[in-house]
Amino acid sequence: MLALAATLPMMAGRIDLTVGFGIVMWHILAISLQVKYGVPWPIAILLVIACAGFVGFLNGVLVEVAQVVSFVATLGTGTILYALALWHAGGRQIVGDLPRGFIAINATSVFDIPIPAFYVLGLAIVLWIVSERLPLGRFIYAIGANEKAAALNGIPVRRYVIGVFIASGVITGFAGCVLGAKLRIGQANV
Repeated sequence: MLALAATLPMMAGRIDLTVGFGIVMWHILAISLQVKYGVPWPIAILLVIACAGFVGFLNGVLVEVAQVVSFVATLGTGTILYALALWHAGGRQIVGDLPRGFIAINATSVFDIPIPAFYVLGLAIVLWIVSERLPLGRFIYAIGANEKAAALNGIPVRRYVIGVFIASGVITGFAGCVLGAKLRIGQANV
């Protein structure tokens, strides 16, 4: 899932390093919302995905509005996320009883195949359809190939680049929830 999340900005000629740092923060947050704060697991997952999407939005704004090189912007954002994860966890593991429903987002099997494989397959198919069969994907590829030519052809470059960073963040947030369900502990050294 992380590789697919990183692929989206690459299609637009950018790089998103927060996928590696983000999965640390998002799995810790998914577990601590449930264990420390008693948030029901579906709401915890939605909150994590929303936070991850917001971080993706911030990355997109840094890259497109502030004109910071994507490598530098996402490295900085990722470092901040990692520091926040360490701070939030207090440098310790977050352990507690997790609901069966949350654990099931990783532990379920369909035809003896773990469900995360189906998440990846479904996500890969959706991204393939978007990138190869829809104008949206062609626009993103055009931006990655030649940003100025794409803008001259009427493609709203800024909006699409911010959008791919948001999508990358959302996928990373969901991957963090799945990792949290797999590990059943939150630890920053993941």
